[in-house]
Amino acid sequence: MDQQWTEITDSIRSSDPDQVNDVIDRLKEMDRDHRLQLFDTGFDDLATIYSESDDGYVRQSVVRVVDQVTPGLAVVFILVDEDGATQETRETIKKRLDTAAGFLIETLEDDDGRVRQSAKRALKDVYRGYEALEETETIAAVASELDSRADEYEDKRRDHLLDSKADAEFFCEPVGTRMIENIHQVARSHDPSSRE
Repeated sequence: MDQQWTEITDSIRSSDPDQVNDVIDRLKEMDRDHRLQLFDTGFDDLATIYSESDDGYVRQSVVRVVDQVTPGLAVVFILVDEDGATQETRETIKKRLDTAAGFLIETLEDDDGRVRQSAKRALKDVYRGYEALEETETIAAVASELDSRADEYEDKRRDHLLDSKADAEFFCEPVGTRMIENIHQVARSHDPSSRE
């Protein structure tokens, strides 16, 4: 595990897109438990790399790796593990989600737009994880925090913070309401009169 993690962090620090994309592909192929183990052993290293780097691509790569190792929607399958082999609990999963959410909220204030875009995508999966745990109040608290932070900016950071707030609020809505909203969005996208 140590050697594997060293290879991952070295690839991130390299700022080489081929190496970073290879890491992301390998993480996607790993089983859920392996990725969670990487989260537990490596999250602090990722946060350190992020805080110490002046390279926007390196910081974006950290966010992309955090996205891959955060439980997200996989929490449903962890908690409903048919063979009962997992040692995970709601508390341990929520703790990971809280850690990831705190970090990703900070990265939404990054100077580099690429970092913020990756953070927005990663936060969507965090919201899905919270939703699976029925942590609607936590999602609402994140939305409130994002709204508060957005007030501090008048540039693209404000837009990205408010975009992520809207994503969070979407996951606070009842599932039926969201399904109807999705149907309307699909209908609008296929309506020629709605296009410029």
